[in-house]
Amino acid sequence: MGSKDFTFEIKTKEGKVLVQEIATFGDEETPFPDDWENNGMALKALYEYREEFYNRFFDITFEERTTDLE
Repeated sequence: MGSKDFTFEIKTKEGKVLVQEIATFGDEETPFPDDWENNGMALKALYEYREEFYNRFFDITFEERTTDLE
């Protein structure tokens, strides 16, 4: 087969699923390793996809908050 499906989810702390997506890694030519949990390159691909997945749906911003003390 060569490919593996992984479910990526963004959940609240209470467990409510906000966003879910299934991503497929590998193919016949470049199979995803069966021992992916012990494979640094496979884990890197999963973590990079997780970051990309998160960034597609959420923005984290910050700005300085000023208060008038007068």
